Amino acid sequence: MHFSALSILLGLILLIGVASINSRPAYATISSCVASLDGSQEVPSVDTSGSGSANMTFDSSSNQLSWSIQFSGLSGPASAAHFHGPALGGVNAGVQVNIGDISGLDSPMNGSAVLSAEQASSLLDGMMYINIHTESNPNGEIRGQVTCAETEEGFLDDFNLEDCELSPSGANDYFFLQPGYKLTLEGQEDGADVQLNVTVLNETEEVDGVETRVVEERQSEDGELIEISRNYFALCIETNDIFYFGEAVDIYEAGELVGHEGAWLAGVDNARPGLIIPADPVVGFRYYQEVAPGVAEDKAEIISLNEVVDTPAGRFTNVLKVEETNPLESGAKEFKFHAPGIGLIQDADLKLVTYVLPEAVDELELKPLVQSVVVAGEPIEVQLNSSSTISEFKLDEENKRITFKVDGPTGTAGKTEMTIGRILEGPYTVTIDGEVTNDVEVSQGSGETIIGISYSHSIHDLSVTGTNVVPEFPISAIGVVAALVGVVILLGKSSLAGNFMRRT
Repeated sequence: MHFSALSILLGLILLIGVASINSRPAYATISSCVASLDGSQEVPSVDTSGSGSANMTFDSSSNQLSWSIQFSGLSGPASAAHFHGPALGGVNAGVQVNIGDISGLDSPMNGSAVLSAEQASSLLDGMMYINIHTESNPNGEIRGQVTCAETEEGFLDDFNLEDCELSPSGANDYFFLQPGYKLTLEGQEDGADVQLNVTVLNETEEVDGVETRVVEERQSEDGELIEISRNYFALCIETNDIFYFGEAVDIYEAGELVGHEGAWLAGVDNARPGLIIPADPVVGFRYYQEVAPGVAEDKAEIISLNEVVDTPAGRFTNVLKVEETNPLESGAKEFKFHAPGIGLIQDADLKLVTYVLPEAVDELELKPLVQSVVVAGEPIEVQLNSSSTISEFKLDEENKRITFKVDGPTGTAGKTEMTIGRILEGPYTVTIDGEVTNDVEVSQGSGETIIGISYSHSIHDLSVTGTNVVPEFPISAIGVVAALVGVVILLGKSSLAGNFMRRT
């Protein structure tokens, strides 16, 4: 009995350990895989003039394996094609993926499939092979063992941003894009007293078609300004990961502007956005922060999630430690530390001295407003509380939708609450500038349904679509029904009128 309980406990510990080892970040590595196919690798070997090759990519964030397989010289048409495993060369194994069902049996075979965790491990461990069968060789005529290697030395540089709704505002545990956020770090570097001031500005900048937040960094040495950079960031709403779209750099000497070294923009000279920091970091995850070939190529690796760091601003625990390197600066390596809910607390030898957190959205001053819409010819007042200027407020009865514009100081946090239950029944779909948003709260107050919508200020078109316009029978319709009932009664159709009244 005691032995069984101990076995279960040990099993759970092992499972937890395996789960932590196999956990993958939101953006994992891309591996390039190849195989060379011939008859000598078959078990037993096959005497054939057939040969082939395969090029594959494996994305560990989705476990998707994509392939292109070419072959020629077979004894006849291919009758089947598979990925087999797990097995090393010289050993046969079962079918893992039926290539023929996905790609057909003609060369080239192009296709993709999502692998299970076990299949992915077999692939990356070199224990999967491709086998192409023919009628003359039903067990396989040409075979090739698959080998894989991580691309870009394992540092991810493509983040599939087409799958993200990007916003210039927001935050994750380690990085803020909300105006009002400020940090000051101080320390010594090369014998000089260095101060770094980081401020999230109330400004946005369009970079490569994306509205980004401007974060200013001012660095001084011994009290003399040496650099001002305006950095451009955007948050992926789906993941809360924050991406780096470039920077404008001004370098100073003796108070004079002398250069712009290190400046880059996504979309210019083959530069692309990098990932500045993931929302859910995993130890060992490696990625590019800057993807500007020959100009800015900072890389990062997650080293630890539980550092303890002492700074003049206080002691911080559960700190994220990131190692940064740059292939353009041979041997250059720095460590940055980010505290949950605070952000950057140490950059190399500079440590946090003071910080100011941004104002929370629910602390915004919401002013009461009244807007009017028309339902079936009757005006209905709608109560709102908003931090924004509201205009063009109207109801589209046919499409069961309220639309309006909001405006406010660009880049600041904004929120509008609307007593919507008197007009539309839920569930509700909310869009901002035509894009569906989930930054919505639905609550009840004084028996009324209230919907709250949060956003970053600029001029936005908002819409709220419900499932039904309320009231179903506005005053004018009720009057018509009452008049009809009265006519029926006057005509002496009391039985019909009574039935009608009972039904209603």
